[in-house]
Order: sequence, then C-alpha cells, then structure tokens
Amino acid sequence: MRKDKLVVGLLLIFFGLLFLLVNTNVLQWSDIRSIWRLWPLLIILVGIDIMFREKDILRDILILSLLFGTLIIWLMIKIIQPSDLKRTSFMKGNSSFLEYEIEEDEINFDAELFGNVTIYPTNQKKLIVKTELPKKIEDELKIEKKGNSYTLKIPSIKTLKSIKKDSARIEIGLPIDTKLNLDLSGGAVKGNFNFGDILLKKLNLSFGAGAINIEFPVQNKIILEDFKISSGASLLTIDKIGNANFDKCEISSGASSIDVDLGGNWRNNALLEIECGVTNVNLRIPKNAEFTLETEGILNPGIKKMISKNPKFKVVLKGALNNINYTEYE
Repeated sequence: MRKDKLVVGLLLIFFGLLFLLVNTNVLQWSDIRSIWRLWPLLIILVGIDIMFREKDILRDILILSLLFGTLIIWLMIKIIQPSDLKRTSFMKGNSSFLEYEIEEDEINFDAELFGNVTIYPTNQKKLIVKTELPKKIEDELKIEKKGNSYTLKIPSIKTLKSIKKDSARIEIGLPIDTKLNLDLSGGAVKGNFNFGDILLKKLNLSFGAGAINIEFPVQNKIILEDFKISSGASLLTIDKIGNANFDKCEISSGASSIDVDLGGNWRNNALLEIECGVTNVNLRIPKNAEFTLETEGILNPGIKKMISKNPKFKVVLKGALNNINYTEYE
C-alpha cells in the first residue's frame, strides 16, 4: 500500500510539473508530445527492476534517480534558449548563431536554402537561425530586415555547390505568436519542416532535387491564405495536411515521389490540387474520411473518381504518366 501511494504521488508531481510549465508558457503542448521519444527508458527501468528485485531500497533509488534525472535533462534541452541578438558558436567546428527579436505581429520571411535544413516552432518572439557551414560561408551569413520583411542571406548557390550538401546544416526557429508569410526555396535540400503551433498566413515552398518532410502536427490557428508547393526531382512527404487550415493548396511536381497524409482537421470545401509530370503519388487516407477524389489527364487507370456521402474536402489529381496509390489507416 505504501509503495502504491508513492507511485501515485510521483505521477501527480510529474504531470503537475508538466502542466505548470505549459500554463506558464515555458513549454508548449508540442514539446509535451515529444516526450514519447523517451520510450527506451522503459526498457532500462525493467532491467533495473529485474537486477535489483531483492534490494527494494537500492532499486527504488536507482529508478527515481533515472526518472527525474532524465526529466531534468529533457526540460533543460527544451527550456534553455540562446541569449539575445548575437552571433555565437553553438556547435563544434565552423558554426554560427543568429537571433533577431520580432516586434511586429506579422512578418515576411524569405530564404534560399541548401543542405540539411530543419524548421521548428519556438515559444520566443524571435527569429532564430543556427548554421553549420564552411567558415568562409559562415562569415557572410546574415539576416536583412526591411520593414516587416526578413531575408536570410546565404552566399551564392554557386559557392554552396562546391561543398558536400551533408556538411551544410541550417536550423530555423520560427515564433509561434507571430503571423508568418514564408517563402522558402532551394536546390539540393534535405529538410524536415515542423509547422506545429506556427501561425501560417502564407506558405510558398519551391525546391529542386532533395527530400522534404513537412509536418502539421496541430491545426493552424489562422487561415492559410496562400499555400503552394513546387518540387522538381524530389521526395516530398506531407503529414496531416488538413491541419494547415487552407481553402486551396496547389502542389506541382516533375519527376518526383509524393506521399501525402490526408489526415488533420480540414476546412469545409477545402481543395487540394496535385499536378505532376512523371510521379509516384501515394495518398494516406484516414478511415471514414469524407472527401471527393477526381483525376484529370493520363493517370493510373486503377484510380477512379471517389465521392463520399458528405464530402468535406476535395482532392484533384492532374498530370501525365503517374503511378497513383492510396492506403487507409485508423
């Protein structure tokens, strides 16, 4: 009985602490959702329980130390942010850090990207750019501000083409409390873009060869008025596109592979247009989703028009010679 009370008390303290940090804006719900990545900790705890089953006190001390030690380290990683308005080193080797305070309620952000790119939400009212590039390029990196427009200036793509794309790393933190008009482009880009909790008003993405993963883990709190994605010979993955909260989204592609998860909270009468050349298209569809699917052009003959009883949104596939598949999931 005493042990049961101890476990319940620790769980209350644990979740109470997390809710307190969220309510005080130290953490966001998107941060809490990422705690699932700590699941290997369960295997370690089981191992400790097996090894020290006959030594209750030592076992309990080890388990508690591991749990709260891991929690403290995780919180430090999530909470600690770099200091104000400066360029400094954040990783070993040639690297830099740019941070700009955002005073406006709405901004435009443009960037031409290269290499491994990560975009993530930040609960600070700042534009954060971390990079790991060759020193010559790092020294020329800057953000130009004109009115409410911010532009990430990276040396010419010709210079970047002379280096290996895997050696170029860029991380961009976007404020969640500012309306954003994003115009992002690039050549050989390997990107992971998490737009959770970000207020997206405009999103234009244009890339050549590369692999781009786009995530909308939660619903965009404002209407995404302009939403376009263009890719060349790329691998494009979009997760829960319905959460982007748009009336119309246009995706165009050349010789690419496109994987779109049609999950999320869709706006009524939303339209998703996918226009391709020679492309492999895979649609992941939540079971019982209400939508209409139409095709135009010379497409996979196995895909026919689909109409739900009460369609909430519409998907139109256009193109030449494409391989189109769809799968359902719970």
